[in-house]
Amino acid sequence: MDWSKVQKIEPAGLAILSILFDQSIEKKCKLIHENIKPVLKKKYPLILFTDEKFSQLPSPVLHDFNRPNAFLLCCQGGVDLRYKENLARSFFNLDEDLLFSVQLVFNELIQNAVDHSTSERYYIYFGLEDDEVHFGVLDMGVSLPAKMEQKYNAIDDINYLELSLKEGISTRRQRVGGLGLFHTFHMIQGLKGKFVFISRDGQIRRYFSQRKVNRMKLKHRLNGTWVMFTFKNQEQDS
Repeated sequence: MDWSKVQKIEPAGLAILSILFDQSIEKKCKLIHENIKPVLKKKYPLILFTDEKFSQLPSPVLHDFNRPNAFLLCCQGGVDLRYKENLARSFFNLDEDLLFSVQLVFNELIQNAVDHSTSERYYIYFGLEDDEVHFGVLDMGVSLPAKMEQKYNAIDDINYLELSLKEGISTRRQRVGGLGLFHTFHMIQGLKGKFVFISRDGQIRRYFSQRKVNRMKLKHRLNGTWVMFTFKNQEQDS
């Protein structure tokens, strides 16, 4: 990876780098970093750039990142509620309604990752970049289309992703579900934000302020599910 043109890493980028780091250990390959600026090594988790060799995954807390404008949590072993403490920090300047909505979405997505992905770890990020709010939950477990196809029929993974956003659609077999992604989708729609949804061979990007949607087949399969959001900080507009 060539870092010569990189000035900063956005919150989603931190989560993706943490995943790449852990995947390189699990798959017994090495990430090579070139031209890393000292300021990046100083500002972001050192584990992302270390040359140390690991025979097994390091403690998840080594990925954790906590700064005034952003945080990253690597979680393992169930629902991790530390995100609530991080969101409650006053300098994020989120109004109460928005804070409640973000917490609700986080809770639903984390529950999905724990219940359905079977991934050992999942990654939560949140941050403020200029006047935008960025947040998401990423895992590298069983993909959403793989779970969906056990219960529904769709022509491809893009259509499985679209189907999962409909009210009442759930991969659960026993109890009613299907509210998390549906409400998440409509919350971001109301905020006129951007919604990025990636799993297995499909990707959906919705730009609600532009009423634009891009549906794409991935060049390389993602064995996991990434759900990411961006929208303008309402506090900035008040």
